[in-house]
Amino acid sequence: MKGGVVQISQAASIALHGMGILALQGRRISVRELSEMIS
Repeated sequence: MKGGVVQISQAASIALHGMGILALQGRRISVRELSEMIS
């Protein structure tokens, strides 16, 4: 199950990074674009 835990932590870090970008750009990125970046 270690691989699954790594994937979850990577997804979480990508999500946090995406939220940081979202905040920096004044929320100009749509939720759809953010989800496309994560997937």
